Amino acid sequence: MTARSASKKKARAGEDDCETPGKPSFGDSATEAVFAFLAEQNRPFSAQNVTDGLASRSGLKKTAVERALAELVAGSYVSCKEYGKSKVYLTLQSNIELPTPAEMEQLEAELARQTEQLDELQEACAALQAEHQRLNAAPRTEEAEARATEREQQLREAESTLTALRERARGYDDRQRRLIEEQHRTATKAWRERKRLVQDIVRQMADGMEKKPAAFTEELGLELDEEEEEEAAAPVERRPGQGNASKRVTGNRA
Repeated sequence: MTARSASKKKARAGEDDCETPGKPSFGDSATEAVFAFLAEQNRPFSAQNVTDGLASRSGLKKTAVERALAELVAGSYVSCKEYGKSKVYLTLQSNIELPTPAEMEQLEAELARQTEQLDELQEACAALQAEHQRLNAAPRTEEAEARATEREQQLREAESTLTALRERARGYDDRQRRLIEEQHRTATKAWRERKRLVQDIVRQMADGMEKKPAAFTEELGLELDEEEEEEAAAPVERRPGQGNASKRVTGNRA
């Protein structure tokens, strides 16, 4: 190996060391613990913050932490900024071991994979929440069974009524049905005409005697039609020359 090639190899080795610095080693375990904590967190800390952070790891006292910080500052591993009486310590970025390009690619690939997995989990979670809301809105098993029992009972009653109607309608043809409907229309028309005549007579007589139609109807012993029971207390529209009237009546009481 020539001297020139040896010098080039040495220069490349120095560049590699500069790009990927190794983890510093310290003879004092306290100093090593403090540096490892600062490098791991990689953000500013006060001496008290470092002490609190290492309390569960090494149990170092604040005095030992301050001594280790002073040693790290003196060795250019940590920078110190003073703000009045407070001191803040931060690991120098040149002393932090950075991942290699290959490791960065692996980390980015892992990040993309976990991001995709997170999206899938969020979609699944949203679907489960929607299903949970739907189930909460739906009737519970006991309520659904009670409703089903009620509907079954209504169905049986409807089927029984339908069967009875079919039995009653057995033997009737369209000609008989039309005959019955015509008779019903004729009777209804006659009933309405008779009711109208009675109403006119009652109104005129009550108006001539200066009595209320209700009192006069009671005095005559007339009974109200069944369909007029709810309207008996409500005033009806007067026709010209018919006087005051609030009830309509038909037929004498037996």
